[in-house]
Amino acid sequence: MKKLTSILLTLVLALGALLVIPLGASAAAGDAISATPIKLDTEATAVIPWRGTAYFSYTPTESGLYRFYSAYNGILDIDPVGRILDADGDELAYDDDSAGNLNFSVSYRLEAGKTYYFGASLLSDRLLTTRYPVFLTKVTATPIALDTPTDVAVPRGGEVLFSYTPAVSGMYRFYSSRTGTSITLPAGRILDANGDELAYDMGSGGGIDFGIINMNFSVSCYLKAGENYYFATKSYIEMSSTARYSVCLTKLKEITSIEVIDNAIPELIENIDGYSAWTDNDVEFFYYYYYYGDLTIKATFEDNSTVELNGYDFYRKTGYLLVPEDDQYDNPWGPGMHSCAVYLAEDENIRTNFTVKVKSFTEEMASAQVLSLGVQTTAVIPQDGGVTYFKFTPAESGSYRFYSSAARGLDPYVSLHGANGAWLGSDDDGGRNYNFSLVCDLTAGETYYFAAGFYYSDGTGSYPVCLEKYTPPGFFVRLLAFFQSIFDWLFNLFFWFL
Repeated sequence: MKKLTSILLTLVLALGALLVIPLGASAAAGDAISATPIKLDTEATAVIPWRGTAYFSYTPTESGLYRFYSAYNGILDIDPVGRILDADGDELAYDDDSAGNLNFSVSYRLEAGKTYYFGASLLSDRLLTTRYPVFLTKVTATPIALDTPTDVAVPRGGEVLFSYTPAVSGMYRFYSSRTGTSITLPAGRILDANGDELAYDMGSGGGIDFGIINMNFSVSCYLKAGENYYFATKSYIEMSSTARYSVCLTKLKEITSIEVIDNAIPELIENIDGYSAWTDNDVEFFYYYYYYGDLTIKATFEDNSTVELNGYDFYRKTGYLLVPEDDQYDNPWGPGMHSCAVYLAEDENIRTNFTVKVKSFTEEMASAQVLSLGVQTTAVIPQDGGVTYFKFTPAESGSYRFYSSAARGLDPYVSLHGANGAWLGSDDDGGRNYNFSLVCDLTAGETYYFAAGFYYSDGTGSYPVCLEKYTPPGFFVRLLAFFQSIFDWLFNLFFWFL
């Protein structure tokens, strides 16, 4: 009995040690930290007990930015966490997954002659002792020049660092652009001289190439003249050992004016109070309205340079957000005046207010090209999401067909509107090879408008169009067209699998 009691007491004491001792391993302010010295650029092993932290110490001989990171690539499902602390145990910097594969990478500016501690632990506790490699390195930043694209080669789990000291205070933008064919997901950070993160972005810079995601970053921040800043980049997705893309730093110019220059293809908005009306014979039609992302925006900058972009690309290519102020961000923009603000996503307080005008249908149609029956002309779409307008006034009532003859790979789209902007019909792939073929009944003496563009909002280019009097095909012609459509479908399916 005494022997059994002794065994049970030993187990209780052991369990108590397991539960209590590691809980005291996390350093609180003022507590003495038991730490193992770590050498620069030399692998050290972090031994993590249950609920514990492994501490390392280092006293730099020169001031600068230092990086403490883990490099675990084993088969266990663990999530390392890293911290940098001062001599009193106060946390200076923290990171969880910045180094890829759930590894941490935490940076901070260290002062020569002062002692610092580096804590390595786990985000989720494990009952068994866990080991993984850690490193401490002095970060060498490469100077970056303004408006000069720079190629980077980011090793798996690594990060590339640049430095810049602005001569003029203002808003600066650090962004990436993908090069090559590997799948990447770049992320960018702007840090101050101490290594504190000021701004971060991943993915808002856009960039989907042929269905493959290669999202770029675009991160902006206000920088003060004469102060040093760091610009860090890494890739969260690498299909090879090295992620390759280019980065660039630019000073954002102040926007002095905003203008809506193209209203895109009108959207069909149904049954929304205030957005629909009734004709005299109680036939409902719909006014045209535009969504913010489809509008083409012309921005003029302080140096009188201009850009013309659709709403979706405005932030990705200028660094500024254009935000409606009249509760129309997710709603259609009707004709008339709209209040909006231009500001940086990272600081809404730095903004400029503008009033923009969305043209009425009559104003928009003033530049419409006149169609002649049986005469081929060209629809030119110079801007993403833009359209070319054509108008036609038939001499006799009847059925007409408006069709495109675009090259393979393009996807034209057309909508038909009455003289007051009422939506009368549309077509996408009614013709061969994704061309449109819109058959409509028109009344003599009335003017009709065709808005020709692309099905996808980012389409640009040109293609032939033609309007002709329409005669319904006979049975054998329809049968031949049916078999032709089957052939086209199989042909396109074959190329889709290539």
